Amino acid sequence: MTGSQQTAGTVTTAVQPVCIFVMDSSSTLVPPQSTPIKHGTTTMARFTTNHKYRQKEMSDMGDEMRDYIVGPMPTSRFLNEFFPKKSIQSTDKAKVYRPGCFDKVVSCSDEIQAYAPFVRSIHYDHPLTCIHFMLQIKAAAPFAPNLKFVNSSTHVDCSGQTDFSFEIKPDVCAYLKGGRHLGPTDVARAELIIEFKWHLADDPFCDPYIPSGAEHTTIFREGKTCADTLGQITSYAAAQLGSQFRTCIYSVLIVKDKARLIRWDRTGAIVTEAFCYNSNRTLAEFFRRYHKAPPNIRGVDTTVTVPTPDEIRLARECLRFGEHTRYVKMTVPALSLKSVQSYIVAVPKAGPYTPPGRATRGFVAFDLQRGRQVYLKDTWRVDLPGIEKEGETYRLMEEAQVLNISPCSAAGDIKDHCTCTHLYNNKPWACKARKELVPHHNYRLVLDIIGGSLTTFSSSREMLGCIVDALQGR
Repeated sequence: MTGSQQTAGTVTTAVQPVCIFVMDSSSTLVPPQSTPIKHGTTTMARFTTNHKYRQKEMSDMGDEMRDYIVGPMPTSRFLNEFFPKKSIQSTDKAKVYRPGCFDKVVSCSDEIQAYAPFVRSIHYDHPLTCIHFMLQIKAAAPFAPNLKFVNSSTHVDCSGQTDFSFEIKPDVCAYLKGGRHLGPTDVARAELIIEFKWHLADDPFCDPYIPSGAEHTTIFREGKTCADTLGQITSYAAAQLGSQFRTCIYSVLIVKDKARLIRWDRTGAIVTEAFCYNSNRTLAEFFRRYHKAPPNIRGVDTTVTVPTPDEIRLARECLRFGEHTRYVKMTVPALSLKSVQSYIVAVPKAGPYTPPGRATRGFVAFDLQRGRQVYLKDTWRVDLPGIEKEGETYRLMEEAQVLNISPCSAAGDIKDHCTCTHLYNNKPWACKARKELVPHHNYRLVLDIIGGSLTTFSSSREMLGCIVDALQGR
């Protein structure tokens, strides 16, 4: 039996075969939040009111993420590897880059002044007066006409899908035009996050060099302020990946007149070399390709969709979550592997855990085919030879008639949802990550019994009964 439930700010996971109660349709169980990605995150004071510990949590995320970053990838290879022109077949027109189009940005005296002209530079050919604006806006071809860039620097995240002890407040967020975001900062709906810094000491990256006493090159600058920046952008990536269903995300780091592109997945991150975005077309080309790319190229999980009003009604009646709970529909491969089954789950909530890892999320789900509650596990399994898939383990246990295990009704890998950061660790241009980069593959599992909390029992008899059942299952 594998189960997960969040109670009073803690997460408990059952990993042994256990015989516990089956929840009926009248359950008032609160939607489960994300289970921990791993226990390696050095954030031990999450709920303190002391400001220094909240900031420490963010910098600790950056310190941990350093071990899983590869770079500096040449910008041309970055664009051609992740946004190949052959995969981008949109007919939407994008603005033609011209040197100097970001003059108003790089000439700012500090980063706060740069937000507004940066957004204008993306959307319009040149600064316009109020009168000319209304006349010229239809003729101005933006770099990314399908994206809406928003100055979010003074607004905290309003998605309601993050659980951090510090505020998530990126400088610029980009959203799909026509999409509904709840405010300037909504990490659960953001496509891109852009962070600005204006001093070199704040840049966590630099040209490759060999530190004193070391054997290998690195791209990391030493210092507290640059470590804080790495913590910032890591927390934004963690919030996006944790609150959305994505195979990867992209972000941009701008340090005055230089920029870097970053790709994040559940193995690690790839960062490009620095480039002058006012005299180099890379940033404009990135926005142009991103806006033209289909959802799967942008990292969107296309197996997760918006349920119909009727499906939401049925899910609410069965799951009995809060009135304002938002839902998504996701598919899981059937055991026959010839079809998929659909389930309705509440939207996930991101916790302060760095992106690399299994990123397991547990849901009490509504099975659309059978009209009942089930437990759905969404995870990124380690994709290495010799590591058995969890669904296969359940199958073998059922065949061996192992006692007290939950029936597994669906399980399998999700199409081509694989990480790829590890594939670039040995490239000639790469400063290798400090830790082994482990490949992961998105995997889902459905169990017909929903586990309860391992710390809450109606009586000591029930607790002892669970222990006996677990021993029998072994």
